[in-house]
Amino acid sequence: MPDLLVEIGCEELPAAACRQAETQLPGLLEAELGRAGLDAAERRVHVAPRRLAAIATSLPAERPAERSETRGPRADAPQQALAGFARKHGLDPAQLERRDGFVWAVSEGEATPVSDLVPEIVRGLVEGIQFANSMRWEGGRFSRPIRWLVVKLDTDVVPVRLAGLESGDTTFGHRYEGGHASVGSAATYLDDLRAARAMADAGERRAVIRAGLDAAGPWADPDGKLDEVVYLVEWPVVLEGRFDRSYLDLPDRIVITAMQSHQRYFPVRAAAGALEPRFLFVANGGDPDVVRAGNEEVLVGRLDDAAFAHRRDLDRGLEAMVAELGRVSFLEGSGSVADKVARIGPLADRRAAIPQARPSWSANASSAHRRGGR
Repeated sequence: MPDLLVEIGCEELPAAACRQAETQLPGLLEAELGRAGLDAAERRVHVAPRRLAAIATSLPAERPAERSETRGPRADAPQQALAGFARKHGLDPAQLERRDGFVWAVSEGEATPVSDLVPEIVRGLVEGIQFANSMRWEGGRFSRPIRWLVVKLDTDVVPVRLAGLESGDTTFGHRYEGGHASVGSAATYLDDLRAARAMADAGERRAVIRAGLDAAGPWADPDGKLDEVVYLVEWPVVLEGRFDRSYLDLPDRIVITAMQSHQRYFPVRAAAGALEPRFLFVANGGDPDVVRAGNEEVLVGRLDDAAFAHRRDLDRGLEAMVAELGRVSFLEGSGSVADKVARIGPLADRRAAIPQARPSWSANASSAHRRGGR
């Protein structure tokens, strides 16, 4: 019972596209196998920036033959009509069965090798994924151009031509450190990729990243950037960078925004909760010293810009900035941002005057307490 492996190799996918593919691929794989009349012991997918992989294990060697019966013309129809119906179904007129006053073309069918069914399964996977944004190129349409295609039943390559490519058993690991590698089978796929310095499984990458972050100290991720970073690297390495302590004079929110919103870094706090003059980030391999220096330089630039903007806003004052809202258009036909503030202000005042209603859970808890509940 062979295992099927399909790897779609492409240019680096955005993290959002990776998540879209990861959501859709399991359902697509199940649907395509069902359409082919195949059942699998296990189905799983692996998503990384440069590859989407689908695996189905213990497939049947062939799809069983299916008996079919097609009713034809009446049994007393002219011989020419009976002969034409028989010829359409690859039968001799004498092979037609006669029942209930009609002739029937009955075929026991033939078993179909699973290798003959695989090309349509692969096509369904590639063409079935719906990305929010796609690119078109000479070979087809996908989130990013497809560069290689691996399709294997156990150790055998299944010939498939798709997106201007021929399938093979050659994959590509880390763009700069891994080179190309041969895929043995679905069973060895993840190990074959690791040998080329690429982790195809998102869960494995997440575990490696979290372990590296945990080892470096009490890190924080208020904007949830870990979920994005997992899909930006294939060989994650957690590194630590540092910056001058003077930047901590800025409000914490400004420092954290410079780290997370712009660079997807993770701030570190001391035991007392104060920010430390260091940050953690996830690199995709490379020379640690070179990568660290580059990221430190980038963050310092971001912090300098943030400090300048903060000082400027403090110097101008809130009233001066409010006075300029009239120069900013809110929405065509809806006036300026100042007009919006004027409309919302009275509503906010009315809402503030309404006493806060008790949360439903609190009311339920009080009721339960009165009834002797716990």
